[in-house]
Amino acid sequence: MKTCFGFARNIMHEVHNQRSRAAQELPAGLSTSGNKTLGLFGVEASVFLGEVLRQLPARDRELILNAESVPQEKLAEQMGIPLATLRVWLHRARNKLKKLLRRPPGLAGGS
Repeated sequence: MKTCFGFARNIMHEVHNQRSRAAQELPAGLSTSGNKTLGLFGVEASVFLGEVLRQLPARDRELILNAESVPQEKLAEQMGIPLATLRVWLHRARNKLKKLLRRPPGLAGGS
């Protein structure tokens, strides 16, 4: 979960940077928050990440969480799939997570 949280934190940093660039193009009175974690810290960030993870299909969620603590080779063996397949599935699952994390605040809930 620690690495998953780090992955999510990095995505939130990217979102912040994109919003900061957009804020620079806005008139002087309008700006976005200077907070790189979108105002989320500690428990609040963990709750947010948990909510986002619950929006993923079960297999994707399990892949992301297990890949952070189990070597990919062992995970592929446990799932009975080739390592290359696991890596493709994991890449796709992380992209889905990234897409969910990049939604504007307030839209991270179900679609």
